[in-house]
Amino acid sequence: MVMFIKILGSGTILSDNRNPSGYLIKSQNHLALMDCGPGILNKLVYLNVDLLTLSTLFLSHFYIDHYSDVLPVMMRRYLKNQQINRNLTIFGPVGLNYWFDMQSRLHGDWLSDNKPRLIEMHESEVKWAGWTVKSYPTIHTDNSIAFKFIKDSKSFFYSSDTDYDTALVSFAKNSRLAILECSHSDENPVKGHLTPNKAASFINNAVFEKTLITHIYPENDTADLLKRIKMFSNRDILIAFDLMELEI
Repeated sequence: MVMFIKILGSGTILSDNRNPSGYLIKSQNHLALMDCGPGILNKLVYLNVDLLTLSTLFLSHFYIDHYSDVLPVMMRRYLKNQQINRNLTIFGPVGLNYWFDMQSRLHGDWLSDNKPRLIEMHESEVKWAGWTVKSYPTIHTDNSIAFKFIKDSKSFFYSSDTDYDTALVSFAKNSRLAILECSHSDENPVKGHLTPNKAASFINNAVFEKTLITHIYPENDTADLLKRIKMFSNRDILIAFDLMELEI
């Protein structure tokens, strides 16, 4: 079973040449989004993705650069088919139901009368498109989570935003593919995020087969970023760019 991954956003809210977070994943005939920040709807329209076929959203946390286009995506779907969002499943961190209820109070009937299936995750396990999907808390917000997709010998880890954490490294260990954040430089670290040194330690200790570096702030988005990570790791590492495609 093959999973296809399209990078819709490899940057941050400050990036000029990268979209904030968003990833389109497809397995068999199942289509899902992991995070859905500003500009993701436009990327999906540009790619001619039929949003009515979207079945699932995986949300890592409730910072606006990771979720702001969830409602625009849902409204576009609603305006094409008023009941379609009842067929949508949203997996997200603890607080998902509260977040959706607050949005419904503001937006009214179009949202509240066509409520998707909402499933909160912490240290949880669910099924999607034949894959087992596990979640684990990250060092970022009170309820932020990472995801790991597992099918037979294949596994795919998405860190979303996180600082270095040995427990999360153990959770992610031996993934065939990892999409790992590396937000800031070692000279200007920010709590709750990885730097090249920390990302390399994560990669080495998790023993990833291949790693894609993403969520790159402008000050860290330099021509030597890969070299700076490779100073501490000799594993297979790539720097993400928007509209890049991968498969596992």
